[in-house]
Amino acid sequence: MTTRLISLLLIVFLSSCDYFTDQKVYVVDNINMKPIEEATVHIASYEFQTDTSGFCHMSQVTGDLTERTIQVFKDGYKDFSLTVELDDGYILYKQKLDSTYSVDNSFAVLTDTLVVFMERL
Repeated sequence: MTTRLISLLLIVFLSSCDYFTDQKVYVVDNINMKPIEEATVHIASYEFQTDTSGFCHMSQVTGDLTERTIQVFKDGYKDFSLTVELDDGYILYKQKLDSTYSVDNSFAVLTDTLVVFMERL
């Protein structure tokens, strides 16, 4: 009986955790399309930096991600924010309507990479 109870509790705990294990982000200037290096990419309590080619790879971010908003910061640019949701096997990227970014050209998704077009201040 005890083994069954422990197994059930373990299953409930693991199924309540969210996993965000692999997201590539490419950050570029929206005017000249050049990569932006050393931009900070933030999700939950995790922070990453883009490399010289504007890429960062968020991998092995696991655990209970109650906050699934990807934020990108770089001095001289407007802050970028995008919420990621998992729904029935699909990844949904959501941007608030009141965002300072134009919804039409602030981001794109290419295969497995989120492309963020940063606007200068």
